[in-house]
Amino acid sequence: MASLISLSGYYGTTIPFNVSCTRGDGSIPNLTTATIWCTFKASVSDPDPGLIQKTLGSGIVATNLANGQFQVVVNPTDFVQTGYTKVISVDVKIKEANGNEWIAAAGTLTLSQPPTARTS
Repeated sequence: MASLISLSGYYGTTIPFNVSCTRGDGSIPNLTTATIWCTFKASVSDPDPGLIQKTLGSGIVATNLANGQFQVVVNPTDFVQTGYTKVISVDVKIKEANGNEWIAAAGTLTLSQPPTARTS
């Protein structure tokens, strides 16, 4: 069962988010032998790899794979600051050793301009 992702942050900052996977029947998958990837796309209909793709060991950190848990990290240099707010589609996919492939989480990441320091 896919979890809903609704993230927001500022360009140039680290944005970590945790994913806890559950199958449609409520069981928790053991992901120790699974392939895990997270794709950031301009549009939900864009094919993988999209704008940026993270994989286990390269932007995805194993926190407790035996219990279906890991963390995805958006790094400060992943997205170029555009000067305006940008909404990016996100999906996290799992491919288990038996070939079963599914979406663990999907939603959006909203990036905004960082607040500026005021001087008087």
